[in-house]
Amino acid sequence: MRYIIVFLLALFIGFTGCRNNQTQPIAAESGHAHGAGSVPFTAYSDSCEYFAEIKPMIKGQQTEASIHITRLSDHKPFAEGIMGIRVIQKGNLIGSGDTNKPRIPGIFPVKFSALNAGAVSLEFVFSGGGLKDSVLIPGARVFENEEESKNAPPIEEPSGVIKFTKEMAWKIDFKVLKVVPREYLNTIKVSGELIIPPSEITTVTAKSDGILVYRGADLVPGAQIEKGSVLFTLTGQGLTSRNMDANISGMKSRFEASKSAYEREKTLVKDQIVSQKQFNETVTKYKVDSAQYFAFLNGFSGNNMNITSPINGYLQQLHQSNGTYVAEGTPLISIANSSKIMLRADLPQKHWQEVSMIRSASFRPSGSGRFYDMEEMGGKLIAKGSAVSSDNQFIPITFEFPNKGSFVAGSFAEVFLHTTPLQNQLVIPVSALLEEQGNYYVYVQSAGESFLKRPVKLGFIDGAYTNVLSGLVPGDRIVTRGAIFIKASSQMTGTPSHGHEH
Repeated sequence: MRYIIVFLLALFIGFTGCRNNQTQPIAAESGHAHGAGSVPFTAYSDSCEYFAEIKPMIKGQQTEASIHITRLSDHKPFAEGIMGIRVIQKGNLIGSGDTNKPRIPGIFPVKFSALNAGAVSLEFVFSGGGLKDSVLIPGARVFENEEESKNAPPIEEPSGVIKFTKEMAWKIDFKVLKVVPREYLNTIKVSGELIIPPSEITTVTAKSDGILVYRGADLVPGAQIEKGSVLFTLTGQGLTSRNMDANISGMKSRFEASKSAYEREKTLVKDQIVSQKQFNETVTKYKVDSAQYFAFLNGFSGNNMNITSPINGYLQQLHQSNGTYVAEGTPLISIANSSKIMLRADLPQKHWQEVSMIRSASFRPSGSGRFYDMEEMGGKLIAKGSAVSSDNQFIPITFEFPNKGSFVAGSFAEVFLHTTPLQNQLVIPVSALLEEQGNYYVYVQSAGESFLKRPVKLGFIDGAYTNVLSGLVPGDRIVTRGAIFIKASSQMTGTPSHGHEH
């Protein structure tokens, strides 16, 4: 595995090297390599990360800062804009400079000088890409002369620092996240299944006795069904008894008889020759016979009856084979509306005391690498089982949500049931984790291009996130995407941590 990672990084460095060669003439004009003789500064605003390398500042002499600016939202550079630097001492501005010409996207060379020696603060000011931003860095120093700058103690970084340049990070899917305490839901990991809500399944039945004839070759499970489309035909051809001709003749006779009785009695009831009670019974019978006759007649085409779909959906199940004799009321087909779907989680009985505390869930469908949060999808908890059945010894916990992701009913899922929330937890994405021999670690950004490997002890993993019990403190910035490249960089000898030019 180590050699695969190293090989991938070698290819990546080669690719980025070719990219950097395209800007080599511009970089060569600066006349110095990345970081040579410079003091690094790193600061963060709400929107940006600023990483600056500044040559020693000497009173009255011009110096240059290479300021790298990165959007925190996507960890990509600003291609253009105006970058400025302000030198502030005891509230007074003693030096400044700015530029609108980056050497390469994201790196701005700013020349400036300071009038006085001593402790100062540096303010980086940026305007571009629809953003106006600034950040103040205390603790910088302007030297009295060059000799004093040479005698200044060097800046020491923690042992084990891994260098990973901004240019490399900008070219890959890279992300850094600031860890802050927040609420985290206690989690129980179980298995589950995606199912169609029973209310979303419509079963179409035979409206008469007859031989069932399929009207299309695409009547197979999963086929899309449109409302009003003809699914089957019922025919009485070849039947000597209980055929549709006999049915319709009987219905017609009953309809005509009840209609005749209604027409006759509606005059007689006025003269009280027929009682109101008898007339009401006649009216009811006439309505029933009329509804049955015209409903039966409405589906006829010639001597056959068409069976149509009452809804839009997809074919879930066929109950009868083509050419089968069916009686009135026999289930023919089940059509499912796919706009809603259910997740049934199977909770082991040992967790029965926690049933009342379950409030939400996240899940990963079988065969998928993506996790879905029930609340983010507009789903809700609709039922908590209070008993187990003889054929299933698990407690069912059921959720319902809109089927916007075209989930497949009947597929299994890995489910994370969320219960009572834990307060003030350090929560990180699972994508930040790397593992060695069963032990987990993350990479913490200690400075703009410096990273430290940090072992962590994990709490509950809900599929997408985990809370960290030890190894991190609030305010740490961890790599959540692209950590594998830092690992590869740490395993390579001669990796160019300072080999690119500005």
